[in-house]
Amino acid sequence: MTVEPIDVTGPRRLADDDFAAWAASTAGPLLRFAHILTGRAADAEDLTQETLVRVGLAWARLESDRDPTPYARQTLLNLFLNERRRVARWRSVASRVPGPAVVPAPDGPTAGDSRALLDLLPPRQRAVVAMRYLLDLDDATIARALGCGEAAVRSNASRGLATLRRHLEGAASHRKESQP
Repeated sequence: MTVEPIDVTGPRRLADDDFAAWAASTAGPLLRFAHILTGRAADAEDLTQETLVRVGLAWARLESDRDPTPYARQTLLNLFLNERRRVARWRSVASRVPGPAVVPAPDGPTAGDSRALLDLLPPRQRAVVAMRYLLDLDDATIARALGCGEAAVRSNASRGLATLRRHLEGAASHRKESQP
Protein backbone atom coordinates (compact mmCIF):
# COMPACT_ATOMS: atom_id res chain seq x y z
CA MET A 1 0.00 0.00 0.00
CA THR A 2 1.37 3.40 -1.00
CA VAL A 3 0.60 6.53 0.95
CA GLU A 4 0.49 9.70 -1.11
CA PRO A 5 1.92 12.85 0.50
CA ILE A 6 -0.53 15.63 1.33
CA ASP A 7 -0.23 18.72 -0.84
CA VAL A 8 0.06 21.64 1.59
CA THR A 9 0.72 24.24 -1.12
CA GLY A 10 -2.71 24.23 -2.72
CA PRO A 11 -5.93 25.97 -1.68
CA ARG A 12 -6.12 23.88 1.51
CA ARG A 13 -2.68 24.92 2.68
CA LEU A 14 -2.47 23.98 6.33
CA ALA A 15 -0.63 26.90 7.87
CA ASP A 16 1.94 29.67 7.72
CA ASP A 17 4.35 31.32 10.13
CA ASP A 18 1.59 33.43 11.74
CA PHE A 19 -0.43 30.30 12.36
CA ALA A 20 2.57 28.47 13.80
CA ALA A 21 3.25 31.32 16.24
CA TRP A 22 -0.43 31.55 17.22
CA ALA A 23 -0.72 27.76 17.65
CA ALA A 24 2.39 27.64 19.84
CA SER A 25 0.97 30.30 22.15
CA THR A 26 -2.58 28.88 22.22
CA ALA A 27 -2.03 25.13 22.34
CA GLY A 28 -1.52 25.07 26.13
CA PRO A 29 -4.78 26.84 27.06
CA LEU A 30 -6.69 24.79 24.46
CA LEU A 31 -5.21 21.58 25.86
CA ARG A 32 -6.22 22.55 29.43
CA PHE A 33 -9.77 23.30 28.26
CA ALA A 34 -9.90 20.01 26.33
CA HIS A 35 -8.62 18.10 29.38
CA ILE A 36 -11.35 19.58 31.57
CA LEU A 37 -13.95 18.56 28.99
CA THR A 38 -12.67 15.05 28.23
CA GLY A 39 -11.08 14.04 31.52
CA ARG A 40 -8.34 12.05 29.81
CA ALA A 41 -4.97 13.35 28.69
CA ALA A 42 -4.88 11.31 25.47
CA ASP A 43 -8.39 12.39 24.47
CA ALA A 44 -7.54 16.01 25.28
CA GLU A 45 -4.42 15.84 23.13
CA ASP A 46 -6.39 14.33 20.23
CA LEU A 47 -9.11 16.96 20.58
CA THR A 48 -6.57 19.79 20.71
CA GLN A 49 -4.69 18.44 17.70
CA GLU A 50 -7.88 18.10 15.66
CA THR A 51 -8.84 21.65 16.65
CA LEU A 52 -5.47 23.04 15.57
CA VAL A 53 -5.67 21.18 12.25
CA ARG A 54 -9.12 22.60 11.56
CA VAL A 55 -8.08 26.13 12.52
CA GLY A 56 -4.99 25.72 10.33
CA LEU A 57 -7.14 24.71 7.38
CA ALA A 58 -9.42 27.71 7.98
CA TRP A 59 -6.54 30.12 8.67
CA ALA A 60 -6.80 31.90 5.30
CA ARG A 61 -10.54 32.48 5.84
CA LEU A 62 -10.15 33.90 9.34
CA GLU A 63 -10.06 37.66 9.56
CA SER A 64 -6.50 38.81 10.14
CA ASP A 65 -7.50 41.67 12.44
CA ARG A 66 -9.41 39.42 14.87
CA ASP A 67 -8.11 36.98 17.45
CA PRO A 68 -8.71 33.41 16.18
CA THR A 69 -8.81 32.00 19.74
CA PRO A 70 -12.62 32.21 20.13
CA TYR A 71 -12.98 30.39 16.79
CA ALA A 72 -10.57 27.71 18.04
CA ARG A 73 -12.44 27.36 21.34
CA GLN A 74 -15.73 27.04 19.44
CA THR A 75 -14.20 24.41 17.16
CA LEU A 76 -12.87 22.46 20.14
CA LEU A 77 -16.24 22.65 21.90
CA ASN A 78 -18.13 21.50 18.78
CA LEU A 79 -15.73 18.60 18.25
CA PHE A 80 -16.15 17.57 21.90
CA LEU A 81 -19.96 17.76 21.86
CA ASN A 82 -20.20 15.90 18.55
CA GLU A 83 -17.89 13.14 19.82
CA ARG A 84 -19.95 12.84 23.00
CA ARG A 85 -23.12 12.43 20.93
CA ARG A 86 -21.49 9.71 18.83
CA VAL A 87 -20.25 7.87 21.92
CA ALA A 88 -23.67 8.21 23.59
CA ARG A 89 -25.37 6.64 20.56
CA TRP A 90 -22.85 3.80 20.59
CA ARG A 91 -23.33 3.23 24.31
CA SER A 92 -27.12 3.12 23.94
CA VAL A 93 -26.73 0.24 21.49
CA ALA A 94 -23.90 -1.43 23.40
CA SER A 95 -25.92 -1.33 26.63
CA ARG A 96 -28.40 -3.75 25.07
CA VAL A 97 -25.70 -6.35 24.44
CA PRO A 98 -25.29 -8.69 27.41
CA GLY A 99 -21.87 -8.58 29.01
CA PRO A 100 -20.14 -8.85 32.35
CA ALA A 101 -21.74 -6.98 35.22
CA VAL A 102 -20.05 -3.76 36.24
CA VAL A 103 -19.68 -3.32 39.97
CA PRO A 104 -19.56 0.33 41.07
CA ALA A 105 -16.74 1.43 43.34
CA PRO A 106 -17.81 1.39 47.01
CA ASP A 107 -16.62 4.93 47.64
CA GLY A 108 -18.00 7.80 45.60
CA PRO A 109 -15.86 10.65 44.35
CA THR A 110 -14.24 12.83 47.00
CA ALA A 111 -13.54 16.54 47.07
CA GLY A 112 -9.99 15.82 45.94
CA ASP A 113 -11.18 13.85 42.94
CA SER A 114 -12.37 16.77 40.80
CA ARG A 115 -11.91 14.80 37.58
CA ALA A 116 -14.39 12.14 38.69
CA LEU A 117 -16.80 14.86 39.77
CA LEU A 118 -16.64 16.61 36.41
CA ASP A 119 -17.23 13.28 34.68
CA LEU A 120 -20.60 13.13 36.45
CA LEU A 121 -21.83 16.15 34.53
CA PRO A 122 -23.51 15.91 31.13
CA PRO A 123 -21.42 17.42 28.29
CA ARG A 124 -23.23 20.78 28.14
CA GLN A 125 -23.09 21.32 31.90
CA ARG A 126 -19.41 20.36 31.94
CA ALA A 127 -18.74 22.74 29.04
CA VAL A 128 -20.54 25.60 30.80
CA VAL A 129 -18.71 25.00 34.09
CA ALA A 130 -15.37 24.78 32.28
CA MET A 131 -15.97 27.88 30.17
CA ARG A 132 -17.20 29.91 33.13
CA TYR A 133 -14.65 28.89 35.76
CA LEU A 134 -11.63 27.82 33.71
CA LEU A 135 -11.81 30.29 30.84
CA ASP A 136 -13.60 33.00 32.87
CA LEU A 137 -16.06 33.72 30.05
CA ASP A 138 -19.27 35.65 30.58
CA ASP A 139 -22.73 34.17 30.00
CA ALA A 140 -23.22 35.95 26.65
CA THR A 141 -19.98 34.51 25.23
CA ILE A 142 -20.79 31.02 26.50
CA ALA A 143 -24.31 31.27 25.07
CA ARG A 144 -22.95 32.19 21.63
CA ALA A 145 -20.46 29.31 21.77
CA LEU A 146 -23.14 26.79 22.69
CA GLY A 147 -25.83 28.25 20.44
CA CYS A 148 -28.29 28.81 23.26
CA GLY A 149 -29.64 31.65 25.39
CA GLU A 150 -27.99 33.18 28.42
CA ALA A 151 -30.76 31.74 30.61
CA ALA A 152 -29.84 28.24 29.41
CA VAL A 153 -26.20 28.94 30.32
CA ARG A 154 -27.19 30.05 33.83
CA SER A 155 -29.47 27.01 34.16
CA ASN A 156 -26.72 24.60 33.05
CA ALA A 157 -24.24 26.26 35.42
CA SER A 158 -26.69 26.08 38.30
CA ARG A 159 -27.57 22.44 37.66
CA GLY A 160 -23.93 21.50 37.18
CA LEU A 161 -22.86 23.17 40.41
CA ALA A 162 -25.80 21.60 42.27
CA THR A 163 -24.72 18.16 41.05
CA LEU A 164 -21.15 18.80 42.13
CA ARG A 165 -22.27 20.06 45.56
CA ARG A 166 -24.60 17.08 46.05
CA HIS A 167 -21.82 14.60 45.33
CA LEU A 168 -19.30 16.48 47.46
CA GLU A 169 -21.73 16.57 50.40
CA GLY A 170 -22.53 12.88 49.91
CA ALA A 171 -18.85 11.98 49.92
CA ALA A 172 -18.23 14.10 53.02
CA SER A 173 -21.10 12.50 54.95
CA HIS A 174 -19.98 9.03 53.84
CA ARG A 175 -16.48 9.69 55.22
CA LYS A 176 -17.90 10.96 58.52
CA GLU A 177 -20.07 7.86 58.94
CA SER A 178 -17.16 5.51 58.24
CA GLN A 179 -14.85 7.15 60.81
CA PRO A 180 -14.80 5.61 64.31
